[in-house]
Amino acid sequence: MVAGSSLGASSSSPKSCQPYHVFLSFRGSDTRKNFTDHLYQALTWAGIRTYRDNDEIERGDDIVLAINKAIAESRLSLIVFSPNFASSSYCLDEVVKIMECKENNVHTVVPIFYNVSPSQVSEESGTYVKALRRHGNVERVDKWWQALKKITDLGGMVLGDSCFRHEAGFIQEIVKKVDRRLKRIKRPVPSYVIGIESHIEAINKWVAYESSDVDVAIISGVGGVGKTIIANIVFNMNIETFDVWSFLQDVDETSKQQDGLVNLQRSLVYDISKGALVDYKGIDLEHVTCNKRALVVLDNVDTWGQLLGILSKPQYLHKGSKIIITTRCKELLKKPYGGACKTFWINGLGKDHALELFSWHAFDKPNPDEGYVGYSEQVVQHCSGLPLALELLGLCLSDKDMQLWEVAAQEPETIDGSTRIRRTLQISYDSLDERDKILFLYIACFYIGREKDSVVKMLQSKFGYRPLGIQELISRSLISIGGSNRLTMHQLIRDMGREIVLLRSIQSIEDPGEQSRLWRYNDAIRVLKRDTVRNISSIAFSDSFGSQ
Repeated sequence: MVAGSSLGASSSSPKSCQPYHVFLSFRGSDTRKNFTDHLYQALTWAGIRTYRDNDEIERGDDIVLAINKAIAESRLSLIVFSPNFASSSYCLDEVVKIMECKENNVHTVVPIFYNVSPSQVSEESGTYVKALRRHGNVERVDKWWQALKKITDLGGMVLGDSCFRHEAGFIQEIVKKVDRRLKRIKRPVPSYVIGIESHIEAINKWVAYESSDVDVAIISGVGGVGKTIIANIVFNMNIETFDVWSFLQDVDETSKQQDGLVNLQRSLVYDISKGALVDYKGIDLEHVTCNKRALVVLDNVDTWGQLLGILSKPQYLHKGSKIIITTRCKELLKKPYGGACKTFWINGLGKDHALELFSWHAFDKPNPDEGYVGYSEQVVQHCSGLPLALELLGLCLSDKDMQLWEVAAQEPETIDGSTRIRRTLQISYDSLDERDKILFLYIACFYIGREKDSVVKMLQSKFGYRPLGIQELISRSLISIGGSNRLTMHQLIRDMGREIVLLRSIQSIEDPGEQSRLWRYNDAIRVLKRDTVRNISSIAFSDSFGSQ
């Protein structure tokens, strides 16, 4: 399910001279603003060029001729049969034209039955027959009727009140079926994509810009914010405008395996050469990509060394090529790398989009069920706009009883999906050296909201920490500098850091005296009153720390 505002064809669609993959036939008054809009966006973001009448016809064009041309040039038609489909003579004429193309062996047809059954469409006692008769013209009605019966003989995909599946999952089934029929390569896109349209539009504009150099873009943000999803969508939407392409997934993890960087390099050469150089030793992409514009995505790059190990010089690619890098490290490209470099910083979702994304996963609709609004808002507030957290907690709470919702609203960190969220966020922490890990834990426990320069001076005088450590944490998207030069941290990253402190000693969960740091006011008072200080190196006495 793809929701939110539609992306304009001028900024996000491939060049108009390219034929369409899919012609989408539907009754506008039934489904234009809901099911069909979501289906259209899901197809588009899967890189499937889809014709939808009112978006594609320029003013002054003859509508009937334009539609017939689009059908004839498309490889596949999706027909969304809805309750009022047969009341439109335009829709019925489209069906006749689609079946003519199919019978000429140049077209594939996939019927979709949306809140109607195949029998309602094809049987003489069905609701469609009554609608057809109201048109009056016997000759046209007979053509329509024959075409409808032939289409229902093809089978199709059915979603109605009697079907126990969510609309979003149904749309993803359609996209997968279309991909299989078209035999296309595509990157996976989740069922629900909310609030990232502006990022996709901006990156698509950058991809579409014609350059005489090899351009590089960085998509940066905290773990779980949706960087890879955005890269997948942009890749899907643009691969057919390039001569060759390659998507190297999870570079950081793969590079840590035996011969990891070498294998990534070989994969790049294999993709760019379209399999011709499967046993190629070394890399000479300048030769491989002669006169071929390439689209390359390097996903989850963590270090400069990983980047150089895969593609040391972007100029090995042909001019006009584009390289997209996703990373948690804001300052990955401090050093010059290729030609023009553009950075896209991905923020978490705003309150409204966050609640919508959570609701799609928890309730399969854009708003919470009655009676769950307050609980949903509390869980969403805890997620602080992080899409991964919203998705996982929404899925964990879907179809659960009220008792679990009450727990989730008060202690969302205890819900099953929280473990995966913390693992994702902890990747950035694990990449730090030991000094910066300790610095991060001090900030997570004590210094959120404090003025940066005063924190630096305090840590330097007490522990000898270097100012560069703060910059490294900023670079890794673990902290940021807010208003009045104060240290800020995503709530879930803060919780992850504090949990690391707690879990370093199993005993510390029950006995705060075993912890290395005490940031909760009540724990500090309890330990001091009982004189149970053992492993503690730092205590916060201000009650304000306890509420952070």
